[in-house]
Amino acid sequence: MAQTDKKTLWKTRIEDYRSSTEQVAAWCERHNVTSGQLWYWMKKLKNESTNLWKLLQRSKIGLAYM
Repeated sequence: MAQTDKKTLWKTRIEDYRSSTEQVAAWCERHNVTSGQLWYWMKKLKNESTNLWKLLQRSKIGLAYM
């Protein structure tokens, strides 16, 4: 599976987990994934969106001074 496909899959899974009322263990068991996988991808995708936000902020700051 390509990396972009994995990201899309995990974004969908994380949205599903967050909208559920299940605890991590129960949700993971139902979806045949480990809690380690869920935590890994939540952190990975959060870091990517945080880095993108920082990049956008820097570019806006740079444009303000032009």
